[in-house]
Amino acid sequence: MQGAGSAAEARAANGARPRGLVHPTPLVALAVLLLNDHALKGAGVLPGWLTGKLSDFAGLALFPVLLTTLVELHPRAPRRLVVALGSALATGLVFSLLKTWPAANALANAAWGSVALDPTDLVALPALLLALHHLLAPPVLPAPRAVQAAVVLASAAASIATSPAHTRRGFAVWQLDRQERPAGCARVTPFVAKSGKEGLGVGLRVASLERACAVSVSGVLRAGGRVFASEPEITVTAPGHGYLPFLFDDEALWNSGVRDGELELRVRSATGDATISLPLRYVHEGEHPWVRRDQGAAAPRAPSAKTLEVAR
Repeated sequence: MQGAGSAAEARAANGARPRGLVHPTPLVALAVLLLNDHALKGAGVLPGWLTGKLSDFAGLALFPVLLTTLVELHPRAPRRLVVALGSALATGLVFSLLKTWPAANALANAAWGSVALDPTDLVALPALLLALHHLLAPPVLPAPRAVQAAVVLASAAASIATSPAHTRRGFAVWQLDRQERPAGCARVTPFVAKSGKEGLGVGLRVASLERACAVSVSGVLRAGGRVFASEPEITVTAPGHGYLPFLFDDEALWNSGVRDGELELRVRSATGDATISLPLRYVHEGEHPWVRRDQGAAAPRAPSAKTLEVAR
């Protein structure tokens, strides 16, 4: 223990400091985040699900380091271990809420752009351990202040910025006219949240007709003589938002000549049950920019939850 203390004192005497952003680990994460969000997404080089997961892993490896660096700018910041653990836990908690809680996800979408409500993105949480390992590693000699400042600014911009609008080749997407429908104690407005080669994601806006209202919603999609059922049934407390994923081979449907379908939602509440049936159109759009998901455009990420396919 005495030897370890002497080594630490020697490093401090030589000007060594706890590791920050100017180090291969966070720099690689920053490079991956920038390259992925501003070049790979929408380019057709990698599948949409993979580019989405790359951003999650890179962001979770980078953001705790950025947060720790910013907190330690305060002269009374706690010691590195406390700040590092707090940054990692805060990052993981916020990330988990955005990926699993519809209300938090809707707030994030309104604040700074499209954020996927996708619980499978939680697979990236182990990247926090990489950030912690870096933050708690032995001190090193610091980079010049100008370099540190530049990397801090670049990391902050990469962490909060959404991908820019890309123009990509046309592809087939599902379209649904937003229509508010009464359902028991609530009013339900379905809309297309995601449409891609691997399925369809239906978003739900639920408004209350009474003071207290909770609805349980499941759905089926009928297209090309086949039926695809969402799983599992979701419960939404009004006012609130929900999401129903339907996973199937969308490209195969288009290639087989399918151009329309029907969405059927089954809504249960304490004041009664209701069935909402809406027509779906399957169209091929020309070159167009991606826009935010809450504007009703298609997104490249495929629905993540497992969906059952049932014979009609």
